[in-house]
Amino acid sequence: MHERCHARALPARPAAYDAARIPVDLAGSAGEILAHWPLVAIMTAGVLAGTIVGTPVLRRLPEQTFRRVVFGLVGLLGVAFLTGLLH
Repeated sequence: MHERCHARALPARPAAYDAARIPVDLAGSAGEILAHWPLVAIMTAGVLAGTIVGTPVLRRLPEQTFRRVVFGLVGLLGVAFLTGLLH
């Protein structure tokens, strides 16, 4: 795969699956979601901001660098969970 096209080569199926699942999740958990609406709003804003800022950055980032960064972050999260820093 060309190193510049990895951001555009992602399949659309996961997004379509999530979009189809949202009404079911809302119907079954609306009370819990509404109880935590400030956190949901902050998280939604973070996802939108990350997508808007991250997409152009990802397109310019070489695939090997992207893989190393993701590998490192996943590794750090794993260590944090194993050591009890996150729970």
